[in-house]
Amino acid sequence: MRMFYLRAFSMGLPSFTLLTATWLAAVYNVPFWTKVVEARGGDILGGVAFHASVFALVVLGFTFLLNLLAFRFTVKPAVILLLLLASIVAGFMQRYGVLIDRSMIQNVFETDWREARDLVSMRLVLTVVLLGILPAMAVARIPLHFRPWRREVAIKFAILCASGVAMAGLMFSFGAEYASLFRNHRELRFMLTPTNAIQSSFSYFKGKSAQIDVPVDIPHSYKKEAWAAREKPVVLVLVLGETARAADFSLNGHERETNPLLQREDIVNFANVTSCGTATAVSLPCMFSDLGRERFEQEVAMQRGNLLDVLARADINVLWRDNNSGCKGICARVASEDLSTANMQGLCDSGECFDEVLTHGLQERINTDGKPQVIVLHQKGSHGPAYSRRYPPHFEKFKPACQSVDLARCPPEEIHNAYDNTILYTDYVLAKVIDILKKNSDKVDSALLYVSDHGESLGEFGLYLHGAPRAIAPAVQYEIPMLAWFSSGFATTMGLDVSCVRSKARNAYSHDNLFHSVTGLLDVATASYRQDHDLFHGCRKYKEG
Repeated sequence: MRMFYLRAFSMGLPSFTLLTATWLAAVYNVPFWTKVVEARGGDILGGVAFHASVFALVVLGFTFLLNLLAFRFTVKPAVILLLLLASIVAGFMQRYGVLIDRSMIQNVFETDWREARDLVSMRLVLTVVLLGILPAMAVARIPLHFRPWRREVAIKFAILCASGVAMAGLMFSFGAEYASLFRNHRELRFMLTPTNAIQSSFSYFKGKSAQIDVPVDIPHSYKKEAWAAREKPVVLVLVLGETARAADFSLNGHERETNPLLQREDIVNFANVTSCGTATAVSLPCMFSDLGRERFEQEVAMQRGNLLDVLARADINVLWRDNNSGCKGICARVASEDLSTANMQGLCDSGECFDEVLTHGLQERINTDGKPQVIVLHQKGSHGPAYSRRYPPHFEKFKPACQSVDLARCPPEEIHNAYDNTILYTDYVLAKVIDILKKNSDKVDSALLYVSDHGESLGEFGLYLHGAPRAIAPAVQYEIPMLAWFSSGFATTMGLDVSCVRSKARNAYSHDNLFHSVTGLLDVATASYRQDHDLFHGCRKYKEG
């Protein structure tokens, strides 16, 4: 009886690949189909023929690809892996509304386990079990029968040809509608699961393999003559924010007081700044590069000296202090400290540290041996979805705050409360760094420059977190806060007219300005410097250029 049962339900490869393709198209692509319907005005019945053609096109495309993998010893392992991959991607996309492109894949491979842990919830686990593990177990048990290899190859060739012809026919019949859909909604290619993850992974690993192991080309740089007349050491603290969006800084008009301490400081707030990318793995190397967003390519940038290399070559001490997932290669040739796993009671009690850890030991790191110094503080900031874990409990001013990593389960106001508490904590950390610098005013001339790596979606348009392709990302994912503080000694020593800088603070700036503004501010000469990208240009009294 058991043998009869298995034979009765055994399948040939053509039927198996068609069934799998249909399952992949229908079950794992709810965001894709929702977007397709929305793109047609939300009228499912009015565009039933077109919608049916898109579904058929996707099924045929998956059938074509599956038949390339459908061999006796590869078909089941390949389908099982696809089902598991599709369940993870679909669960992640449906939960946070994110798109899967190369930068998102880069985030996956270059994040640390603590950030990855925040993304795992019971809902995601259940999705993987129901849509991944259970279907994979069913596939493992389905008996497949195979024809003689010559006939199998002939049938496979016929299916590939038929699928190709059918797809061409559909594209010819609905050519104008397809052209309009995919031209006006380029994000659809990042929504079709699992090809979005496969294509993006291929692009990521192709780029990684192209990073030839050659010496990094660091442009020649040097401190200009005016440095000889300076009496006290110069210290610039560069604070890199994480996932802070400009809209939630009260300095930028947010209705909540999220910057009460910075409001009291004599800072310069830059209110119109955009990021290079929408994810740390892209924005961080981009902002430290001289290439700019339009010319930035990670493979190229990794073989060129970045801002820290240029400063170090100009005989400036550079120190990177990290409470995040690393420097993405930027600090590879300068001194660095990883504080994310420090053992400090009250600051590092849950397997990760609050950002105040970056201020511990900062006093001892401030150089008084006469050499100028740049100290980079890389924050954990407002990284989600576990916003409530980014700040100590006594900073929970805005209540009730979402305590779940499954943001869709929290009311929008609770998500925003938790996020704004992270900004309030960042305000405290920055104010504490400024206070430390003030206490050293008799020893060093100091300044602080803060800029976030990217912004964040908090449920607007159904999107959460960040990482959407920059070209189609909502503004909250790339409009970022940036501010500066200068001691009176620094302004005098460096010949900086702070009132002039303040008068230009509402101009439009971006990460493209960082490399050139810091080298200009520190009076470092390098061939990579561009005066038109230096936001301090025109506000310095010494000779510029």
